Amino acid sequence: MAEQLSTQKRRIAAFLLTAVALAILAAPFGLLALHYGTIFANAENTLAVMSSLAALLAISFLFLEVMIGSFRPLLIRVFKPARLGRLHIALGLIGLAFALTHFVLLIPKLGEHFSTDSRAFFIAGPIVLVLLIFTISTALMFRRFASSWRLIHLVNYVILVTAIAHGLVIGDDAGMLALKLLFYGYLTFVFLGLAYRATNPRWRQNLRLPHRKKPTGNRA
Repeated sequence: MAEQLSTQKRRIAAFLLTAVALAILAAPFGLLALHYGTIFANAENTLAVMSSLAALLAISFLFLEVMIGSFRPLLIRVFKPARLGRLHIALGLIGLAFALTHFVLLIPKLGEHFSTDSRAFFIAGPIVLVLLIFTISTALMFRRFASSWRLIHLVNYVILVTAIAHGLVIGDDAGMLALKLLFYGYLTFVFLGLAYRATNPRWRQNLRLPHRKKPTGNRA
């Protein structure tokens, strides 16, 4: 069991981690601040800005979800495991909702995007959306997928990396320096998180062997 921090250190860590998470969720609004003056200029602008905002929020929520899964052994020293598990699922659901919103708002211009954007990254968008629905569903039905949940969970890394690459290549704001810095920062922590989990022998063993223990709220 992970060593617990003192009450004072835990409160400070919780405050700092919460502040960082809120800053990450606020970043999409800051990135699109330049578009706010023209957002209601016409219907096309409105759809474009709202679609971009939904995409950025989806990636940000999913990034936080993956970070909780990656660094859970450290985070349970600060937060209660059950509460962390509920937050993990909630972030995934909210990220999925924004991803679906992004797709729906793009429907009027799907033909245009298909003819002008990279076909590979365009097609990757719907595929990632389907995979995301699948992984979120398995999280909600954890008991049914307890033996394979950890392997399925690895798909979240593929989803997030592909979504970020999708945004960097064909996103409406792909040329924005601040967006590139944010997304490359996300990618850095995604790979650091995966490397951290890979250094845990128990985690690697759980990937190879069926999980036979009775499922609990503790998803290592």
